[in-house]
Amino acid sequence: MGTRFLLASGFACLLLLAACAELTQARCIRGDCFDGDGTLGWPNGERHKGDFVEGVPQGAGHHAWPDGRVYIGSYSEGLISG
Repeated sequence: MGTRFLLASGFACLLLLAACAELTQARCIRGDCFDGDGTLGWPNGERHKGDFVEGVPQGAGHHAWPDGRVYIGSYSEGLISG
């Protein structure tokens, strides 16, 4: 494999790790974000309010991003499903 490929692969892995680190910084700021209704917040201002099952969004939810985008709808195993 060439040096460029290895460098690009390494850079891609670092980006993925940084994205995962951002996801783990979310904190429950209201209610029950494990098994119930709660609000999860990230340091960047992103918020998710809705139902949680075992810490994962499930059922009805409202997600707001810092740039003003909003999703209101259904979640299945943490993924938008509606």
